[in-house]
Amino acid sequence: SDSSVTYRVHIWEGALAMLGDFLWSGIGIGYPAWEKIYPSYALEAIGEAPHAHSLPLTLLVELGVFGLLAFLVVVLLFVQSQNRFRHASRGRAAGDEPMLPDETDTAAVVRSAAALRAGIFGALVFGLADHAWYNYRVYLMFWLLFGLASALSRVGYAALFHRDGAVMTENS
Repeated sequence: SDSSVTYRVHIWEGALAMLGDFLWSGIGIGYPAWEKIYPSYALEAIGEAPHAHSLPLTLLVELGVFGLLAFLVVVLLFVQSQNRFRHASRGRAAGDEPMLPDETDTAAVVRSAAALRAGIFGALVFGLADHAWYNYRVYLMFWLLFGLASALSRVGYAALFHRDGAVMTENS
């Protein structure tokens, strides 16, 4: 009856109760805002909690609907850019012309991008049941990897379609 899952569910219930009053605006960012407002909505079983134990729920509670939507748009654009790069690298790899001057370089870029994507999506999946961004080091590392993956996909995509200074199309 007293488990980690039960603890989280009770916190989620309190956080959802907060959304009744703060759905559009949110309560503000960080622990100080949470600490002031959450006790009024907490269930008796959970008197104190440091955060909502769910990344989407925490973003919704702290930033409101528009903040969560902004985050989801950023993630969607990231997924779109990563898919464009992934599909381009697969298509060009099957072609006759090398994607980069050295096929080993191409494979390393593709593998590096895949590793970064896996880390980012793993953190997002973990965030469904916990709030890893509560630790500022994890928060910083997430956004650093996010930026590196974005830059790598842009540079890699550009390298796939440039050869000897001429721009190549995806169909060439």
